[in-house]
Amino acid sequence: MLLILLILSVGIVDSFYTPVSYYYANSEKQTPLLSNFSNPCREKGKGYSPDPYFCYNGTRTDAKVIFNLADITVGGYKGNIWEGYDWYLDSSGLKTHGPNWGEVFATTGSWARGSYGYTERAQKWSKRMSMVLTSRQIIIHLNTTAYPLEPPTKQWSATRNPPCHAFTLCVWRPNAIDPCTRFGLCPNLTATTTTISARVSSTPPKPENRMGVLTRGPRTSSISTVSLINGNPTTDEWFQVTTGISGFSNNWLLMVEQAASAAKQSCVVCMGPRPLLQIAPANLDSTCMLPVMTSTNPTKNCSFWDEIYPVTGPDRRKPYFSSKVAKFQFTCVNITGKGPKWGRLNKSWCSEVVKVSVPFKPVPRADIWWWCGDNRLFDKLPMNVTGTCALVSLLLPVSVYPTSAQELVERLQTDLTYIGAIGVPRGVPDEYKLVNQVAAGFESALCWWCTINKNVDRINYIHFNVQRLGNWTQSGFEAVHGQLAATSLMAFQNRIALDMILAEKGGVCIIFGENCCSFIPNNTAADGSLTVALEGLRTLNGKMKEHSGVDTSMWDSMFDMFGRYRTLVSSVLVSIAVFAAILTLCGCCCIPCIRALITRLINVAIAPSSGLFAHEFPVAQEFPLFVVPDFEDLGEEDEAQKCHVEMLFGSDL
Repeated sequence: MLLILLILSVGIVDSFYTPVSYYYANSEKQTPLLSNFSNPCREKGKGYSPDPYFCYNGTRTDAKVIFNLADITVGGYKGNIWEGYDWYLDSSGLKTHGPNWGEVFATTGSWARGSYGYTERAQKWSKRMSMVLTSRQIIIHLNTTAYPLEPPTKQWSATRNPPCHAFTLCVWRPNAIDPCTRFGLCPNLTATTTTISARVSSTPPKPENRMGVLTRGPRTSSISTVSLINGNPTTDEWFQVTTGISGFSNNWLLMVEQAASAAKQSCVVCMGPRPLLQIAPANLDSTCMLPVMTSTNPTKNCSFWDEIYPVTGPDRRKPYFSSKVAKFQFTCVNITGKGPKWGRLNKSWCSEVVKVSVPFKPVPRADIWWWCGDNRLFDKLPMNVTGTCALVSLLLPVSVYPTSAQELVERLQTDLTYIGAIGVPRGVPDEYKLVNQVAAGFESALCWWCTINKNVDRINYIHFNVQRLGNWTQSGFEAVHGQLAATSLMAFQNRIALDMILAEKGGVCIIFGENCCSFIPNNTAADGSLTVALEGLRTLNGKMKEHSGVDTSMWDSMFDMFGRYRTLVSSVLVSIAVFAAILTLCGCCCIPCIRALITRLINVAIAPSSGLFAHEFPVAQEFPLFVVPDFEDLGEEDEAQKCHVEMLFGSDL
């Protein structure tokens, strides 16, 4: 009964989870769509595959497939719903309840080796395909340069030995069913160098040496949002992978990439949002300005400018630029004629002014414009006008800072210190360390009391220097505070005087316009930020000084009687005290212990291991006269000797 239920459950699972819409290698079932297509990468027909598949035209391929998590559906939900879960790739291509861990060959988690991917097919694909999970995408890297894909078998068709490979992309949910989605890889048989034009081939094709290209399958409608990158990705492609933004769809990013490419080295490019072009003097001297701007073929001395500023047609739509123009030294032309005055450019902004007469017909050129002081740019000036116009170029307000990746990381990591697992600060660079912790460890093991005294001295040293730093900082702030207070007062007074002098013309700000400064922060006031910080620093220094100091008045008064010999006497007394302490320690502890050990050693060395009175008389062997004889061995003739022994050792023997 149990076997019947198991067979029924497997049949229900297989009927619910089906492979992709065409034959896959080693898969046993197919859906009705594309069932008649022997080559889904080339042939046209009705129906589409609900699952994405990709086509390769070479057995050696290096490509990246990028799935946007917000665009793929896994388990009925968007992929970004499964944030925090591990993902894995299954080489069987079948959706089942509970994965076959032997077919899993790639994962985004840190799984133990040997717990998955132990089948031959999984081990083969683990050398060709890997995956990386980011906050927005899943990047699958297919690299078959070292392990090329197998060409189709000797005989294949839509029902036998299909050439496509199926993969399952799943989310690992402990103690739950893993939701999955599928995709496939198919050879573009008619596009490879080893062409197979019929459904059945008599000889298998040979592996290719050229690199293939991965493309989207034509019979699927579910990969419009999938990105493909073949070979080494460009900077824009990597930027698109990591952020989802490309320079081809974002003008801001395109301008930044162009500025970085012009640097021709590793750099950091900074640019504000919605940047406006800025007006700057054109890099064209006055000697070549008229020959270049009035002729399509400049003279020999100025012909090289023709390559820098090539001739173009008139542009109907002029670029937008910022109305805030800094006062530069422009190269200008003064058009004299009887027509209306054109523009309002002040001649004081021009370093050189070239007079021209009407009709003045400049030639439109690329990246160079005429500006007459208003909010308009011209590639060629109107006829019969008068006025002063400057030759300008437009610059993008972008900053480029050459730097390497290592330098950038070091700049971003301003604080390298951290608290270790055992609660000890770590990460202090060696050049800023006061003591080598390794040497201090050995020292504390051999002479721990020395380490304690040294640590006390180091604490006092650091505390002393912190107080010095506070005092110097306080002095510096006081000096800055005094200077700024006087400078601010003088600036206020001068401003009032200048406004009174220039009252007829409207005051000082009429001269400077928008760049006029009308407010100075009074941080040196009684409640200003600088004054408050200075008072806090004074309080901190006073508190540290109050909590510092060691009372040595008793010792100082004791040694004052020796006068100028105070230091010498104190050193001698300390030496005598140390010697007395060592002598007492050795005389009372060390010498008696050593004497007892030597005595015991001598007794053990000369005492017999067994025998009569060996314990009571350890020197019996050295002095045999003191050995007590065995009375049972004495005869009657030795009674006198027995009496003699009793007299020596007592009658109790």
